[in-house]
Amino acid sequence: MSNYLLTIRLWGDKQYWTKFTPFLSQGDQAPISASLLRHIVLQDQIHMTQLIELLKRVGVKVFVIEAPKPFKHHPAIKIAGNKVITYVDQFYRQVMKDWLAEKGVPVINVPSACYDADGFMLETYRNDNRLDRTHANKQFGAVMVKEIISFLKSCD
Repeated sequence: MSNYLLTIRLWGDKQYWTKFTPFLSQGDQAPISASLLRHIVLQDQIHMTQLIELLKRVGVKVFVIEAPKPFKHHPAIKIAGNKVITYVDQFYRQVMKDWLAEKGVPVINVPSACYDADGFMLETYRNDNRLDRTHANKQFGAVMVKEIISFLKSCD
């Protein structure tokens, strides 16, 4: 499963982060507390968390594949700024990774070599379709398939 760490639903709406901020109020932006942001993340994932609980209850072994972090070329980053998007992305991932760890669900992380110094996806992994600002390319897929195979071999 990979939807659990797909954070774009929260930071991808560029208009939202012009009105709100996860930091102290900046100008006309209303601050969002960490508690509210955590609640928003868990609500965003409510159906997915219910699915994991159901699968585990019936004895299915589940693992999660981490989704790529944002690419610097996403329009939301240009509007909201690196700082906000990076914070929201990391916060979302941490909330969900904590929840998954609590449930005993392993996560296959994206290798750190796929990120630049600022924590964004390397352009090397940018989708060939320049209109697709979210998904990575086949080369990234090959990296993650290797990670998945390595994980599965370690489970034997």
